[in-house]
Amino acid sequence: MQAALRYGSGDGVVQRLLRAAVDEQPALDAYRAWLAGEFRRGNIRGIVEAGRALSSYDARLFASTLRVPVAAVVTTADRLVGPHKQRALAAALGAVMFELAADHDLPLTGGATFGRVTRAAVDDVAARAGLVTQIALP
Repeated sequence: MQAALRYGSGDGVVQRLLRAAVDEQPALDAYRAWLAGEFRRGNIRGIVEAGRALSSYDARLFASTLRVPVAAVVTTADRLVGPHKQRALAAALGAVMFELAADHDLPLTGGATFGRVTRAAVDDVAARAGLVTQIALP
């Protein structure tokens, strides 16, 4: 992100990120043009500033007052939002944690895995809230 800020639009950065994502997950190649367009729609400076603001926000005090079933999908190799921060918020919420050894970009690079675990988390919350009587396992 810092390089994108220094050198303008960041199109080269976007292309490198897409190349790396497609190398890791070849099925993404079919979505390359769409993904590039989505990246370009964002203002790099605005995204960085929002990230900085979010990184200093601490919702634990507020979260601890909520009394609803909660689940959290924690990415344990996350370089953007540290796992310790994810676990601290989940603990404040009293959340059941579903951990994945993955980075922040898992929805992009491992969509099927992310979807499966997210579905399990949603099913867990629905069951604890009494919204379903039987959980459908994937």
